[in-house]
Amino acid sequence: MHSWRRWLRAALMVWREEGAAGIARYAGRRLYLRQGFFLYERTLSGSEAITLPASLTSVRLATSAERKALAQARESFEAASYWEMVQPDAECYLGFDGNNIVSVHWMSTIEESNGLVELAPGDFVIGPCVTISTHRGRGVYPAMIRALCDDRYRKGQRRAYMVVNFDNSPSIRGIEKAGFKCTGRADLRRLLGFQRVTRRPVEA
Repeated sequence: MHSWRRWLRAALMVWREEGAAGIARYAGRRLYLRQGFFLYERTLSGSEAITLPASLTSVRLATSAERKALAQARESFEAASYWEMVQPDAECYLGFDGNNIVSVHWMSTIEESNGLVELAPGDFVIGPCVTISTHRGRGVYPAMIRALCDDRYRKGQRRAYMVVNFDNSPSIRGIEKAGFKCTGRADLRRLLGFQRVTRRPVEA
């Protein structure tokens, strides 16, 4: 599906859920945006034994029915439902506590929508990632990332990337616990549909 159709579907979802105010916020972010990100990278050199925390009993790829359900799960997984709209060709990993979905992580081998990372064959980017509030701070996030990376390694992929906002300290801690190293920063500027990404080495 063409990218503009994906964004239109996302806009329609925002309209149904949030009305005119939501559309105004959505359009504003599409017309003007300035954000800074850290770029994280991890080279996968082998399969690893994943120890899941007590609050995470299993991690696996979502079924087609589960992905459809995510598109309606706005309360707990808003970012996940939005991503199902704009990048349906991405893979979706689910983390379970018993029979309940507590975390959703997306990954793609196609350059993510803002163009912050450049993917070569065998590379993939992880995100967005959403964990429900009751399971945050319990080791779910880094365990999900490690499990996802191990599965992609066994499928033949060798380099993983993640992108995180400068001020998202909890996510940064989880990403680093999962073995990723910060390799640079990217500044995103968008004005009236035109976008520019500036990459540079991270400062000490």
